[in-house]
Amino acid sequence: MLSDRKNLVIKSKSYHKGFNTRISYDYIIKKIKNRFFLPQFLRTIKKFGISAFSGGNKVTLITDGDLFFDELFKTVDSARHSINLETYIFNSDDIGWKLA
Repeated sequence: MLSDRKNLVIKSKSYHKGFNTRISYDYIIKKIKNRFFLPQFLRTIKKFGISAFSGGNKVTLITDGDLFFDELFKTVDSARHSINLETYIFNSDDIGWKLA
């Protein structure tokens, strides 16, 4: 899925100072495979009142916008009961209205 691992860019912004950070795919995979990463992450989201994960789910990292929306609409169309989705749409365009 990630044919070009160098294209993964995570942009972060601090209110005190702005910065962009380029993070390699290998670095992210290393963090995910780290046995201490997930428990720490779960503790962090619990502090913010975010509900825990449920079983039977999967995560796919998508770095291409067109592929993201193709997968998103396919997933929405195949839902059997409900969908919990949090996303931000910045432009009032066809894709945003299609998702709404």
